[in-house]
Amino acid sequence: MPKFIALKSFTYNGKALVPGQVFDREGARWDERLLEKRYVYRFEGQEKSLVKCADCGREFESQSVCDSHMYMHIPEPKVAPIQKLEDLHPDGLTLKYGEPIPADVALS
Repeated sequence: MPKFIALKSFTYNGKALVPGQVFDREGARWDERLLEKRYVYRFEGQEKSLVKCADCGREFESQSVCDSHMYMHIPEPKVAPIQKLEDLHPDGLTLKYGEPIPADVALS
C-alpha cells in the first residue's frame, strides 16, 4: 500500500496523526476523500529519507518537520507561585504607589 503524509491533525483508523507525519495507507473506504479534502497527499519519496521521532517513533518526511514536532514532547515549565511583599517582609509591609522603599527592606 502507498504511504500518505498528513497535512492536518486527525485520526485515521484509530491512530492520531500530526501534520507532516508519514503513514501507511490501510485501505479505508474514505482514503480517496482524504486526498480530495486535502487532509493528506501521497508520499513520493524514498523510505530511507524518512526521519523517525526519537520520543514517539512517528515517521516524518524531513528533519525540519520532525524538529518542529519535537516541541510537542517538551513539558510545560513549572512556574513558582507569585510571592506577595508581605511574604518577603516579616512586618507585613505595605507600600503606597510612589512611596519609596525603606532602606531596611531586603528585596530579592
